[in-house]
Amino acid sequence: LKIIWFHKIHKKDYDLEFSRSTASQIEDQGFVLDQVTDKPMKMIPLLFYGAFLKHNRGISRKLVDEIFDNLVNKSGEDGENGIIGVLAEMYAETVQ
Repeated sequence: LKIIWFHKIHKKDYDLEFSRSTASQIEDQGFVLDQVTDKPMKMIPLLFYGAFLKHNRGISRKLVDEIFDNLVNKSGEDGENGIIGVLAEMYAETVQ
């Protein structure tokens, strides 16, 4: 499985990863991978939030949304995978 590290955001390091439990948590909140392209405004922030849950218990949704809003190049460019694509792959690998 893959892990994404964010270093020194608000003076804290964050590890992003999914487990079956955290995947289930966001599914309970309405996340459906097949709907990411149809409902990106709902699904992408939920996917991003879910990646924080395994290693960052108690992190607020507001803080995660703020981190997401400040990311540059979320979807990648020139054939590279942005964070959204990487998180979708990480989620899919977890639930397989």
